[in-house]
Amino acid sequence: MEWISSLQKAITYMEEHLLEKINYEDVAKHVHISSYEFHRAFSFLTGITANAYIRNRRLSLAGSEIVDTDIRITDIALKYGYDTPESFTKAFTRFHGISPSTAREGNAKLVLFNPLVLKITVDGGKTMEYKIVQAESKKFIALVRSFKTEIINNEANHDVADFWAECNAKQMLSPICWMLNKDYQGKGYARVLMNEMLDRSRKLGFKEVTFTTKPEVMSIGYGLYKRMGFEEMNCTDGVASMRMTL
Repeated sequence: MEWISSLQKAITYMEEHLLEKINYEDVAKHVHISSYEFHRAFSFLTGITANAYIRNRRLSLAGSEIVDTDIRITDIALKYGYDTPESFTKAFTRFHGISPSTAREGNAKLVLFNPLVLKITVDGGKTMEYKIVQAESKKFIALVRSFKTEIINNEANHDVADFWAECNAKQMLSPICWMLNKDYQGKGYARVLMNEMLDRSRKLGFKEVTFTTKPEVMSIGYGLYKRMGFEEMNCTDGVASMRMTL
């Protein structure tokens, strides 16, 4: 209940300060929640980020003013936080599907984005059969890149998709695919493939390579990693975390 109450206070704060220069960090500070936790909780419960909520509410209200008043579009753009008519037109068109000038001509269908109201719905209470199956140990190799938390649920952001496209375009996945190919296993290709992956990582600007392995299961590979200069950061429950600074 406390979280729901805090998030509703956050929504009220956003509604009362839509015409001011605010973002999710300002809202989080107002309700005394860390910006990281607020961002995750708000996105999880509402399906959009707080910044996207603020933007959508502004554009929805701007659309109403364009249709219902004679205020200049430039003044409306400034009122709702856009520094130039061009940036406002771009955002308005992306949200409503038509330009501000077209909306003013009349008979246009605009998108209405109403204020959020959080409600608690109790569901469940039904029995469900399940079975726990212990799976065999698996080996995972990953290409890692950090992203800002505020891109979560932001439909306009394509950073993660662009990263995958970059991986495919630069064939960054090829060494990993070769390492998992049984035709190459046990034939001395591991060091060559690892070196190729490290070289590509350096060229792409990665600062370090990290992964996990099970020394008892992958004893030969574990020994190779150590000889190649990988540092064992820790080992918990038989799983060793390996790292190499590039």
